[in-house]
Amino acid sequence: VRVVAYIYDSGGSMQSERFPFFILIILSLLSGYLVYLIISPFLNALMWGIVLAILFYPLHVCIQRKLKWRSVSSLLTLLIVMIFLIGPVSYLVISLGDELGSFLSGFSGQEIRSFFESISKYKPVAWILGLAGDGFSAENIEQYISSSGKAIVSFVGAGVKNVVSAFIDIVIMLFSFYFLLI
Repeated sequence: VRVVAYIYDSGGSMQSERFPFFILIILSLLSGYLVYLIISPFLNALMWGIVLAILFYPLHVCIQRKLKWRSVSSLLTLLIVMIFLIGPVSYLVISLGDELGSFLSGFSGQEIRSFFESISKYKPVAWILGLAGDGFSAENIEQYISSSGKAIVSFVGAGVKNVVSAFIDIVIMLFSFYFLLI
Protein backbone atom coordinates (compact mmCIF):
# COMPACT_ATOMS: atom_id res chain seq x y z
CA VAL A 1 0.00 0.00 0.00
CA ARG A 2 1.39 3.37 -0.98
CA VAL A 3 0.20 6.76 0.07
CA VAL A 4 0.37 9.34 -2.66
CA ALA A 5 0.55 13.04 -1.91
CA TYR A 6 -0.18 15.43 -4.73
CA ILE A 7 1.89 18.60 -4.76
CA TYR A 8 1.42 21.51 -7.11
CA ASP A 9 4.61 22.81 -8.65
CA SER A 10 5.23 26.46 -9.44
CA GLY A 11 3.62 26.09 -12.85
CA GLY A 12 0.31 24.94 -11.38
CA SER A 13 0.52 21.37 -12.65
CA MET A 14 -0.06 18.55 -10.24
CA GLN A 15 2.82 16.17 -9.46
CA SER A 16 2.52 12.97 -7.46
CA GLU A 17 5.08 12.37 -4.79
CA ARG A 18 5.32 8.95 -3.23
CA PHE A 19 5.34 9.05 0.58
CA PRO A 20 6.45 5.75 2.10
CA PHE A 21 3.81 3.98 4.09
CA PHE A 22 6.17 3.03 6.94
CA ILE A 23 6.79 6.73 7.70
CA LEU A 24 3.06 7.15 8.26
CA ILE A 25 3.06 4.09 10.52
CA ILE A 26 6.00 5.48 12.52
CA LEU A 27 4.31 8.87 12.85
CA SER A 28 1.05 7.19 13.92
CA LEU A 29 2.83 5.07 16.52
CA LEU A 30 4.75 8.08 17.81
CA SER A 31 1.62 10.19 18.12
CA GLY A 32 -0.21 7.30 19.79
CA TYR A 33 2.62 6.96 22.29
CA LEU A 34 2.54 10.70 23.01
CA VAL A 35 -1.22 10.56 23.56
CA TYR A 36 -0.66 7.65 25.94
CA LEU A 37 1.90 9.70 27.88
CA ILE A 38 -0.63 12.49 28.25
CA ILE A 39 -3.50 10.21 29.32
CA SER A 40 -1.52 7.72 31.45
CA PRO A 41 -1.84 9.62 34.77
CA PHE A 42 -5.61 9.48 34.39
CA LEU A 43 -6.03 5.89 33.16
CA ASN A 44 -6.74 4.47 36.60
CA ALA A 45 -9.53 6.97 37.24
CA LEU A 46 -10.95 6.48 33.75
CA MET A 47 -10.99 2.69 34.16
CA TRP A 48 -12.79 2.97 37.51
CA GLY A 49 -15.33 5.26 35.85
CA ILE A 50 -15.91 2.61 33.17
CA VAL A 51 -16.26 -0.15 35.79
CA LEU A 52 -18.75 1.89 37.82
CA ALA A 53 -20.71 2.77 34.68
CA ILE A 54 -21.00 -0.91 33.78
CA LEU A 55 -21.94 -1.93 37.32
CA PHE A 56 -24.56 0.77 37.81
CA TYR A 57 -26.01 0.77 34.31
CA PRO A 58 -29.07 -1.28 35.37
CA LEU A 59 -29.83 1.32 38.04
CA HIS A 60 -29.42 4.04 35.43
CA VAL A 61 -31.87 2.28 33.08
CA CYS A 62 -34.41 1.93 35.90
CA ILE A 63 -34.13 5.64 36.77
CA GLN A 64 -34.23 6.61 33.10
CA ARG A 65 -37.55 4.78 32.62
CA LYS A 66 -39.08 6.92 35.34
CA LEU A 67 -37.52 10.29 34.42
CA LYS A 68 -37.27 10.13 30.59
CA TRP A 69 -34.28 12.56 30.56
CA ARG A 70 -30.92 10.89 30.11
CA SER A 71 -28.82 13.67 31.61
CA VAL A 72 -30.99 13.94 34.73
CA SER A 73 -31.04 10.17 35.20
CA SER A 74 -27.25 10.06 34.77
CA LEU A 75 -26.84 12.81 37.35
CA LEU A 76 -29.15 11.04 39.78
CA THR A 77 -27.27 7.75 39.27
CA LEU A 78 -24.02 9.61 39.88
CA LEU A 79 -25.35 11.07 43.13
CA ILE A 80 -26.51 7.64 44.30
CA VAL A 81 -23.09 6.16 43.55
CA MET A 82 -21.40 9.00 45.42
CA ILE A 83 -23.61 8.49 48.46
CA PHE A 84 -23.35 4.70 48.59
CA LEU A 85 -19.72 4.21 47.55
CA ILE A 86 -17.67 7.28 48.34
CA GLY A 87 -19.37 7.98 51.67
CA PRO A 88 -18.57 4.63 53.31
CA VAL A 89 -15.09 4.45 51.78
CA SER A 90 -14.19 7.89 53.12
CA TYR A 91 -15.57 6.91 56.53
CA LEU A 92 -13.42 3.76 56.53
CA VAL A 93 -10.29 5.70 55.55
CA ILE A 94 -10.87 8.28 58.29
CA SER A 95 -11.56 5.54 60.84
CA LEU A 96 -8.44 3.65 59.80
CA GLY A 97 -6.35 6.80 60.25
CA ASP A 98 -7.83 7.43 63.70
CA GLU A 99 -7.26 3.84 64.79
CA LEU A 100 -3.72 3.84 63.48
CA GLY A 101 -2.97 7.05 65.37
CA SER A 102 -4.42 5.73 68.62
CA PHE A 103 -2.63 2.40 68.13
CA LEU A 104 0.75 4.07 67.71
CA SER A 105 0.24 6.51 70.57
CA GLY A 106 -0.94 3.73 72.90
CA PHE A 107 2.38 1.90 72.91
CA SER A 108 5.18 2.77 75.23
CA GLY A 109 8.49 1.04 75.64
CA GLN A 110 7.65 -0.19 79.12
CA GLU A 111 4.40 -1.82 78.00
CA ILE A 112 6.17 -3.67 75.20
CA ARG A 113 8.92 -4.84 77.52
CA SER A 114 6.46 -6.07 80.16
CA PHE A 115 4.34 -7.87 77.55
CA PHE A 116 7.42 -9.53 76.10
CA GLU A 117 8.62 -10.63 79.54
CA SER A 118 5.18 -11.98 80.50
CA ILE A 119 4.84 -14.19 77.41
CA SER A 120 8.42 -15.43 77.61
CA LYS A 121 7.53 -17.26 80.87
CA TYR A 122 5.64 -19.89 78.91
CA LYS A 123 7.77 -22.85 77.84
CA PRO A 124 6.73 -22.98 74.14
CA VAL A 125 7.35 -19.26 73.75
CA ALA A 126 10.66 -19.51 75.61
CA TRP A 127 11.69 -22.43 73.39
CA ILE A 128 10.86 -20.44 70.21
CA LEU A 129 12.72 -17.42 71.56
CA GLY A 130 15.66 -19.67 72.42
CA LEU A 131 15.76 -20.85 68.81
CA ALA A 132 15.67 -17.26 67.60
CA GLY A 133 18.62 -16.31 69.76
CA ASP A 134 19.36 -12.75 70.78
CA GLY A 135 17.30 -11.25 67.97
CA PHE A 136 14.16 -11.39 70.06
CA SER A 137 15.13 -9.52 73.19
CA ALA A 138 12.82 -6.92 74.68
CA GLU A 139 15.07 -4.09 73.51
CA ASN A 140 15.17 -5.41 69.95
CA ILE A 141 11.40 -5.85 69.85
CA GLU A 142 11.00 -2.30 71.11
CA GLN A 143 13.35 -1.05 68.39
CA TYR A 144 11.50 -3.03 65.71
CA ILE A 145 8.13 -1.65 66.78
CA SER A 146 9.52 1.88 67.06
CA SER A 147 11.10 1.74 63.60
CA SER A 148 7.91 0.20 62.18
CA GLY A 149 5.87 3.01 63.72
CA LYS A 150 8.17 5.60 62.20
CA ALA A 151 7.89 3.91 58.82
CA ILE A 152 4.09 3.86 59.08
CA VAL A 153 4.05 7.54 60.00
CA SER A 154 6.25 8.34 56.99
CA PHE A 155 3.87 6.37 54.76
CA VAL A 156 0.91 8.29 56.20
CA GLY A 157 2.79 11.53 55.54
CA ALA A 158 3.36 10.48 51.94
CA GLY A 159 -0.33 9.59 51.70
CA VAL A 160 -1.36 13.04 52.86
CA LYS A 161 0.69 14.52 50.04
CA ASN A 162 -1.39 12.57 47.55
CA VAL A 163 -4.77 13.85 48.75
CA VAL A 164 -5.00 16.37 45.91
CA SER A 165 -4.09 13.69 43.39
CA ALA A 166 -6.73 11.36 44.82
CA PHE A 167 -9.33 14.13 44.68
CA ILE A 168 -8.52 14.81 41.02
CA ASP A 169 -8.76 11.08 40.27
CA ILE A 170 -12.18 10.91 41.94
CA VAL A 171 -13.42 13.91 39.97
CA ILE A 172 -12.19 12.37 36.70
CA MET A 173 -13.73 9.02 37.62
CA LEU A 174 -17.12 10.63 38.37
CA PHE A 175 -16.89 12.79 35.25
CA SER A 176 -16.24 9.78 33.04
CA PHE A 177 -18.94 7.80 34.87
CA TYR A 178 -21.50 10.54 34.19
CA PHE A 179 -20.67 10.87 30.52
CA LEU A 180 -20.53 7.13 29.95
CA LEU A 181 -24.13 6.90 31.19
CA ILE A 182 -25.40 9.71 28.96
